Amino acid sequence: NYNPLTFKRTDLSLSGPVKFLPSGSFILTGTFRDAKGWLYGKREHTPFDFYNFQSDDWFILMSGDGEKVAMNPSVSKNVMGKLTIKPWRSAKLSYHFTGADSRHQSYSNKWKYNPDGRYTYTSSNYMHALHFTHTLSNKTYYTLKASYKNADAEDYVHKLYVPYKWSEDINGNGVNDVMGYNADGTPFDEDLNNDGILSVITVDWDFLKEYGAFIPNPTRTITVFDSIEVKLPNYIPNESRSDVPSYHFAYGGQNTGYFISNNQTKTFKFDLTSQVTNSHQIRTGIEFNYYRLYRNDIYIEMSDRTSWQPYIQSIQTAGHDQYVRKPNDFSAYVQDKIEIKDIIVQAGLRYDYFHPHDKTFSNKTDPAGSDSIKVKQKSQISPRLGVSFPITDQGYIHFSYGHFFQMPPFSYLYRNPNLKKSSGVTRFGNPDLNAQKTVMYELGLQQQINTTTAIDVTIFYRDILNWLSSEYNYIDNTFRYTKYITQDYGNVRGITFSLTNRQFSGFSMNLDLSLIHI
Repeated sequence: NYNPLTFKRTDLSLSGPVKFLPSGSFILTGTFRDAKGWLYGKREHTPFDFYNFQSDDWFILMSGDGEKVAMNPSVSKNVMGKLTIKPWRSAKLSYHFTGADSRHQSYSNKWKYNPDGRYTYTSSNYMHALHFTHTLSNKTYYTLKASYKNADAEDYVHKLYVPYKWSEDINGNGVNDVMGYNADGTPFDEDLNNDGILSVITVDWDFLKEYGAFIPNPTRTITVFDSIEVKLPNYIPNESRSDVPSYHFAYGGQNTGYFISNNQTKTFKFDLTSQVTNSHQIRTGIEFNYYRLYRNDIYIEMSDRTSWQPYIQSIQTAGHDQYVRKPNDFSAYVQDKIEIKDIIVQAGLRYDYFHPHDKTFSNKTDPAGSDSIKVKQKSQISPRLGVSFPITDQGYIHFSYGHFFQMPPFSYLYRNPNLKKSSGVTRFGNPDLNAQKTVMYELGLQQQINTTTAIDVTIFYRDILNWLSSEYNYIDNTFRYTKYITQDYGNVRGITFSLTNRQFSGFSMNLDLSLIHI
């Protein structure tokens, strides 16, 4: 049944003067959303359920309550604030703040009948920025900008609160019991940090990184088969539960990953604009970006080795990937806008520089065992040109040409930086990826048809070099891997048509059509 209250949105806006500050003013806006979702599953199963297809008597446990469950709920908060003052007549200083928090789940057909086994995705983002604009004369001004951005994300089935206390003597008998055996046959016991003492330890992310550790597994009470109350732990072994073919629904079990990320960006920017003469306007500027990237990608192990207790492995294993990387980039540009009668020419140069601050392997046949080599920084000088001139009193031709520099997303540079092998095909990032280089050409006509209607027709062509791809390397039956590379080529061409009508029986209309061939 349709319920209009499944989506709620509240907007807040407040603005006004700040009388105790020189020419002070502020604006504050906020948006709060609560969406219950519109894609539904049915709780026929709980994560505790399992199946048996090993004999002619197939068995599938169904202990769910049969309730309809929204599969894509989301809650978010977004806030933006700005405070502006004028310290003196020719200067303006403003502080900007943006913040956003969200929590959501995504629809998954696999988990349609066992919705409690899905991930929850949370994120928190905020930015602080200072903008200072100073007018030096009626022809020249400059702007200084500094900002700090922080973005956190966490994906989980059950949230893990770190640090936590853990007693190494799990069963309380005072003996370092063997829980199971590692793949090499060595015993896996209760003494997590191998100090020879069973004690109550504080487990934080540094401890998990170095040693690995069991994690708390509290229980909760649920009702199954309509009337039976059972205590169900948060984490349940997935054996005979969710290890089903991709075209089946999950009969039980849960996702077993845990992902944490933090991105921090510090930006410093300077721009100067000056109308040097009546015909020349010069713009120039520089920008620095400093990044800190943190990733913690975890597989929660529950196996015979751990006596079926939830366990996070150390980063020496393929089941735990944790790293911090600190790349940076720099750019500078200069542009001259030339106006001679009705002809406008914009000519400029831009310099881009990127340093990944990382190393890569030198031997394709043995990545983890090879010598590491420092990755070189990437840079490019990009010319740009734009020209427009009239052909009638109501129409003009515009042409542009430019080179553009774009580094691939960081995830392609730094994936699996510790070069760990995994079962199946291992995937490695590549911090030595080249920047994607695009050369773009545009030619267009803008024509006013009458006092209310205008059209714009533009044809374009783009050459794309160093397009992101991957290479496959087969070493032997036990080791195969793919590595990201930038060597592909592509081109894009097309035409766009835009029709604008400012007034038609009291209405305005915009029509945009595009034909693109890749």
